[in-house]
Amino acid sequence: MTKLENFIFVDAETYYDKEECTLKKISVPEYIFHPRFQVHLLAAYDIKWDAPKIILPHEIKDFLAQYPADKTACCSFNALFDLSILAWKYGWVAGRMVDALGMTRALRTYDRYNLGAVLEKLFGYNSKGDVIHKVAGMTPQMIKNAGLWGEYCTYAMNDVRSNHNIYFKLLPEFPVEERQIMDLVLRAAIVPKLRLDTELLQTHLDELRRYKARLLQDCGYEKAALMSAIQFQNALENLGVEIVTKPGARGPIPAFAKTDQFMQDLLEYDQAPSEDINQAVQTLAMARLSFKSTLEETRAERFIKIAQLPWSNHEPMLPIALRYGGAHTHRLSGEWGMNPQNLPRDKTKSKLRRALVAPAGHLLVTADLSQIEARLVAVLCRQEALVEAFRRGEDVYASFASVVFGRNINKVSNPHERFIGKTGILGLGYGCGADRFYQMVLSQARQYQIELGALFDRRVAESTVNIYRSLFPRIPANWRLLDQHLAQVINSHNQIQERAWGPVAIKSGKVILPNGMTLRYTLNDDKIYGAKLMENIIQALARIVIMQAALRLANRGYRFVLQAHDELVFVVPKDEVEEAKQIILEEMLRPPPWLPELPLAAEIGVGINYGETK
Repeated sequence: MTKLENFIFVDAETYYDKEECTLKKISVPEYIFHPRFQVHLLAAYDIKWDAPKIILPHEIKDFLAQYPADKTACCSFNALFDLSILAWKYGWVAGRMVDALGMTRALRTYDRYNLGAVLEKLFGYNSKGDVIHKVAGMTPQMIKNAGLWGEYCTYAMNDVRSNHNIYFKLLPEFPVEERQIMDLVLRAAIVPKLRLDTELLQTHLDELRRYKARLLQDCGYEKAALMSAIQFQNALENLGVEIVTKPGARGPIPAFAKTDQFMQDLLEYDQAPSEDINQAVQTLAMARLSFKSTLEETRAERFIKIAQLPWSNHEPMLPIALRYGGAHTHRLSGEWGMNPQNLPRDKTKSKLRRALVAPAGHLLVTADLSQIEARLVAVLCRQEALVEAFRRGEDVYASFASVVFGRNINKVSNPHERFIGKTGILGLGYGCGADRFYQMVLSQARQYQIELGALFDRRVAESTVNIYRSLFPRIPANWRLLDQHLAQVINSHNQIQERAWGPVAIKSGKVILPNGMTLRYTLNDDKIYGAKLMENIIQALARIVIMQAALRLANRGYRFVLQAHDELVFVVPKDEVEEAKQIILEEMLRPPPWLPELPLAAEIGVGINYGETK
């Protein structure tokens, strides 16, 4: 990690109101570019100073000029907010960006992660104060006229000092490697590279709205009736449908969730005495799902709004906001209500992927680790035959499906059988039972529009689970081994004892990962069991594999612009694509030093937009 000359902490205090210029109603980019937005002051704390200082708006550019960006590290509590302001409003991007909020999420398990709550947990005090709630809708002059300016400045200086204290409190636990990863994650949003095809996405959004309007008209009900579970139930019962229920917190409730089998069955309802009623039930169910499942529409709207903001290069930019430490296993998650890690892969229904485009003269190059979790499971459970099959490049999905169906299965002639085999290899390593596997296969088949018909039923699901466990016996054996480690070590108050499982160390209340980070557990948590513990460890290790590859590639000049699950996305000049593909593949296939026997495979894709790379 390059040692930088300067290290400053910052906290921007900005105008907000309770009407529209508020982060409760709009995303961070929309807020920063809002016509009412203004920076009231910047609280700064150089580690060379004795105390924080207040930098007034007209002084900010000169203040930042004292800190050459490439020689300065900058830390904030919620860096995606403060450092975006410095980048987009002042053109200043630190050479190393640090987020004390992200550090806290990654290193501590708290119910809340606002600054006041973190201070109470870490230090036993809360210096936040409440002046921020008194200045809503106020300009700096109004704040001064109200006699609140001194309190406001003190509030900001306390915040930036608290940020400093949190950072240095957690620093000894935060590996250098993770500081570099955090910088890459922040940079994907703060220094965006992707463009948005707003015309394509607007057309898609208009089509979605017209489709919903047609459904609403066809089903003959108002939107309110579709959104209300009670009214929706009454509508179905009026058509003669018998409602299926499921357990709820206060008793049985209708199975109206989009993942419930009953709801999916309604889409193909054929039990009525007339085809008109069958069609009415199907339309009603489709209309409810369309209005309840608004993720596609809301994301399209937000993408367009953000891209159309007045970016300095006058192009439709789309910053990719990812939350560092967003998951228990340290995987990244979405921020700013965008969720870019979970864009639909169905090319016929979703245009979101196709709308993400490379800048002029560039292409997108994607690198996706193949079956990384299944490979880690095989290696760590020492299921040698499966490991060797992966190492040889064998089609393990087809091989497993061949055993399940008792005949030779291949990708070309038997795609549906192979799909079931694929779902088994990827989904049965964590103790999944027959019922859950049955629902898993059906759900994914619907997602990819695969018609399984009579090929798959509950009997086949149960047989597949049993064959997996008998064919790969060391995997369930390791579930039982981890059950023992959980009971005897993780749930123990003995801080000295330690057990090893592959490259991880298991201790009281935690699992220490090979990169120095930990998975944290509450003692005697009944939601954790051996197979679930394996899933946590494997997902955390997969995250390390992909992010260590991302670091190596960044050092070779390829910084990712989007990271999704086990995939990295890069923007590459067109005339450098072939060289980039070789370098990217080389680093993606490099086994980690902490598990050199891990056989890796990766797929490289290229396209002018994200959809074309698949």
